[in-house]
Formats: sequence, C-alpha cells, structure tokens
Amino acid sequence: MACGDRKEIHPGFDFVSWQTLIAHLERLQFPTWFIGEGEDAPDLLSELPIRIKTSSSSPRQRSSAHWVLIVCGDFEWDVSPDPDNIAKLADALQYKVPIDGSNSASSVSGTLASTSLEANTSKPEKTSIRTLFDRHSRDYHQSRQLLYSNPRAFLDVGLTIVKEYGIRLDNVQFCDWLDIVGNLFHPLPSDRDEETAVRIQKELPKEELLEIYSRLLEHLHIPYATYRLVDMTQDLMAKAREDISVEFSEKLGRLLDELWLKLWSSHEHLTRDGTAIFLVYHSRVIDAYQTRSSLLHLFLRYIPILMGESKGSVAIYHNPGARLATCRIVLLCWMYPVLEVIELPGAEHFAMDFVLRMFSKRTHISGLTQSDLDRFVKVDILGNYGAGAFLVQLAHALLTRSTYKVRTDEAYDHQKEVVTLLTSMTGIIVQPEFRTYYSYSGILDAITSVFDTDRYMLYSSDEQCLLRYCVAYALREILRTVPISQAAKPLVRSYGIMSFLAQSFVCFTQAGSDVATGNGIDLLVEIMDVYAVIAKGAKARGNVRDDKLIHIITTSIKAEWYPAIHDLKRIALREQLLAPKCHLLLGSWLDLGSTLGLQEKDEQEAFETEMRRVSQFCAWTGCKFHEERPPTATRACGGCGEVRYCSRECQQKGWKQGGHKLRCKRLKSEPHAARKT
Repeated sequence: MACGDRKEIHPGFDFVSWQTLIAHLERLQFPTWFIGEGEDAPDLLSELPIRIKTSSSSPRQRSSAHWVLIVCGDFEWDVSPDPDNIAKLADALQYKVPIDGSNSASSVSGTLASTSLEANTSKPEKTSIRTLFDRHSRDYHQSRQLLYSNPRAFLDVGLTIVKEYGIRLDNVQFCDWLDIVGNLFHPLPSDRDEETAVRIQKELPKEELLEIYSRLLEHLHIPYATYRLVDMTQDLMAKAREDISVEFSEKLGRLLDELWLKLWSSHEHLTRDGTAIFLVYHSRVIDAYQTRSSLLHLFLRYIPILMGESKGSVAIYHNPGARLATCRIVLLCWMYPVLEVIELPGAEHFAMDFVLRMFSKRTHISGLTQSDLDRFVKVDILGNYGAGAFLVQLAHALLTRSTYKVRTDEAYDHQKEVVTLLTSMTGIIVQPEFRTYYSYSGILDAITSVFDTDRYMLYSSDEQCLLRYCVAYALREILRTVPISQAAKPLVRSYGIMSFLAQSFVCFTQAGSDVATGNGIDLLVEIMDVYAVIAKGAKARGNVRDDKLIHIITTSIKAEWYPAIHDLKRIALREQLLAPKCHLLLGSWLDLGSTLGLQEKDEQEAFETEMRRVSQFCAWTGCKFHEERPPTATRACGGCGEVRYCSRECQQKGWKQGGHKLRCKRLKSEPHAARKT
C-alpha cells in the first residue's frame, strides 16, 4: 500500500470530488444559501475524505447512502441538512486562538465564535459551505506564513492551543498546527523551501518545543500524534547535536525514555494495517505501515546515542524499563512490514540485531539482564508473535545481511552484522519452543548459506574465519540441545554440514585469529564428536530407521572425507607449527569416517582416480569444457597445482567467481619446482 496516496481506497472510507459533494448536498435538499454558487473546489480541496455507510458498493446505492465527512482526526461531520448540524461544521472549521496576536481574519460571525470546542448550535449566519472552507484555507495559510515569518509567534500559538484546549484532534486549528510542524520536518519540494525549513528549525525555541513535545507524549494513543511526534523527535535530536547544553541534553534524554515507554503502552494502533489515519481533511493519509517505518528510522538514528558515539548527544540514563520498551517497539517494527530505508536496505534487520545485542553481557548500554531477555523471549517473541514467525524473520534477516551487494570497501561492516546476528540469536533459537520450526522457517538453511554468496568472497581470511566460527558455534549449540530428528539429521541430509566442516578445517588451521584457531577447532571437534556418537548409537541399535540415518550421514561425508584428510596432511607437513591443530582435527575426522565404515586407503584410491579424470577438464564450472574434454590440454594452477583450466580466461573466472582464490591460498605448498603443464 502506498501510504500517503490520497486516491488509494482504504477500507472504511473513500474520496469524493467537490462537485460530487455539492451534488450530494442538492440531493439531500440542503438550503441553497449553504450549497452556494459555482463549482470550483476551495484552495485546500481537491478531494474530500468521507465514510459511506451502506452495505452496497453500487453507484446508485452510494449516492443515497449516509455520508460522513472527515474534517479532522476526531471530528466527522454527518452530512445532513439540519440547521444545528450545519452550525457544527461552521464551528469546527473556525480557529479558536487568534493568529499572530489578533483575531483570525477569516473568523465567522460572533455567533459562531466560541472559547469551547463544544459545537455552538445558535443560529449561524447564512454562510455557504464553500465560504466556510475558503475561510479555513486562509487561516491555514496564515498560520503557515506565521511560521515562516515569526517562528516564535507560531510556536506561541501552538502553546496557547495546548494550554487552553489540550491535545485534541477534534480541534481543527490544532490539527492544522501539527500538520504544519510535521511538514516542516519532511523533505520539501524545492531547494528554496529546504533552505527556509533549515532556517525555521534553527529559530524554533527549543524550550517551547520541549514543552509541546512533553504534552504530545500524553497522547500517543492517537496514531497521527505518534507519526508527527517521531518527526519532532528527530529534529530535537539534531538540535542536541548542535547545542551541547547539558540542560537541554538531559531534558531530551528523559523525554526520549518516556517516548519509548509510552509508545509501548499505546502500541496496539501500530499493528492495524489497512486502517487509514487522518489528521485533517487536506493532510496526507497515513496508516500503521507508515508510522512503523518512521519509528524504525528514528531508532536507527537513536543507536549512535545509545552507543555514546553521537557527539554533543542526548543524555542516556540507566533506565532498563525504557530500553526494554525500545526493544519491544523495534521487535514490532521488525515483525510487521516497513518501508525500505534507502540508505540502508535491510535496516529493520540491522535494528533487530542491535536490539538482541542490548541483552548481551558484553555490552553495558542498556542495563538489561538475562532475566529481561528471558521475559522478552517468553512474553514478546513467543507470546506476541510465535516461534515460527520469529524464525522466518530471523532467516530472512541472515540471508538479507549476507547477500545484499554493496561496494567492496563496505564488506567488513556487513560481515560484522552477520557475525553479531549469529551470536545474538543462538541462545534464543535453541530453546524448546523454537525447535519444531527449524525446517519450516528456513533458519538452518540461512545459517549454513552465509558462505554461498558473492559477499563472502570480499572478506579477508580472518573475517571469513570469524564468520565460520560463529556458524560453528550456532551449529554446536543446536546439535547439543536439539533432538536428532530436528537438527542433526536435517543438517546432514539437506544443509551440507559435512561440507562446512571440511571447508572449515583448512580455514581454522591457517587463521590468524586466536578465536578461530583455538576455540574454532574445538567447536569443529565437538560437532564431529556429536555425529560420531549418533553413528555409533545407530549402528548398535541396528534397526531400519537407524540404518537409514547411517546411510544419510555416510552419503553426506563420503565426498568430503578423504579430500579433507589430504588437505590436513599437506598442511601439517608444510607447517610444523600447524601440525598439532591438523592432528587434532584429523583424529576426530578419521574416527567419524571409521565409525561409518570408510577406509582411508580405499577412499584415497577413489580420490586419486577422480583427480586424474577431472584433470582432463576445465575446473571453471561455467565453461562448456567442464564436462567435456577440451581440444587442447588443460594447464594446472600455478599456485596449488591441483586444478586445471582450459584457458587463462577460465582461470581468472575460477579465481574471482569460483572461489579458487581462497582454496589456492590455503593449499599452496612450499615453493614448487617448475610446475608441470
């Protein structure tokens, strides 16, 4: 749904032209003085929002149905010719607070003037509906001009409205005022308007803005108030960066804590997709989708403040309650659709990743504890959304962060995001409530697929090893806590865990990272030991079901088993310092293969036979000679000597796109003598 598109039909209301409205008034026999003359629409009106109370959608039925005109957020006018009802519309469109120190130039006669928002039903002057809307249009433009010419006076008008009448969306003057303020903080159509907006924002008194802001916080149950308050929040945060006043920073910090708390206490309207939200009849139409997107964008700007990275920033207080409310709002925005943030595609996943990190013991930005995380999982994730839906989103987040293509120099940032997301999510998804949804949600596929992307090729060796370490940690935790049928079996049958192990051996033995070389190898050994125990138990029981499991594991490991042995032995011979690591991995790998009935000598012969066969073909999978013999002899890679190509072009493609660059660097032997071609 394109939020803000006034021509889109939302459930429960429609738009009609001015001419259509006048024709409807004539059918209802409104007084001729009220209908007036001329068919041109008033300045602010191209179409009017109405609710049509009828069970039929046919034009004939719509024309005879009861219409309700939406004037502002909490005032809808029944379209009926009763004199008192006409007076209600006239009173509603009248400004109650003088603009710029004088009475509104377009105020209707004294019989309609009122210091109360209750409708004045005394007999009005005979003013046409066109004139009423024209006068309101002039009031609106006068208010807007006041903002441009005297921002402080404009703010004073708003303060007076709030003090005299409160935050009421049946007050068209307040709705107009809020609309003007909100539009100030949105991108404007021309450079000139943008320059004006920047000037006005600088001139708006911060203290008065804070007062209005604090009053609006009491009304976040009003959807449009939430939407506009988000705009004001971002502007105030920008002012905090420009003005290092401690007092302003502290006040705004407390108000932001209150914002998240009150947002959560009134969060229900953020989930009502498809329900149109009006501020005033001429303003843009929004819905929960648009509001969630604005909240997400606000949180992304709030992250540097929470991290203490924003210079001249907003004060941050030890308020776990506010931090927990923040997490809940971001979770809601993550679980429901939002607009894409152009400067950061997949921003909702980045935000959710940060939320999960707020519960980490390694960070001190939130004051949240393990018990808070337990409650967050039980009440918010499981209670409000369900394990399956959460895992589906989590899988999508992993795939999005892994595959989104950006410039080469941005690769590390995205690697870090995938790493932190893997680390943060592991403790959650191993809980019993999530286990039955592993296959359905795609989470196992997402975890094991983070290497199958172009982005992975951009990472350095250490970055790749750190990513593999996080995947190994997640898989180890899953295998240790989840029944075989829900994790170990699907991982080996469908998600290539044996291939992951074999590829990780070489990565971890040669990594420069202490985490990967030490703990990473231990993780791989533990994963292999899990499958060895499973295989031994299955063989001991010997029933048909266990025989199938043995067959699945054996089929999965067979193609990887001896090549990994070959690689580890080469590395151990080449690098004496790496030999202990290689032998540790070899021990578990050989034990697992032996348990499954694999014989090293037999597998070696099969491996060497296959190597002789494939040496006749081009190693680049995109080449037509990958599966048929080329007309000329292939040439061996000058680095490792193990793979062969039919041409230099295929060698370059295999190096850059086929992943041979990584394998070649790891398998490169001691300086060779002249290589055979």
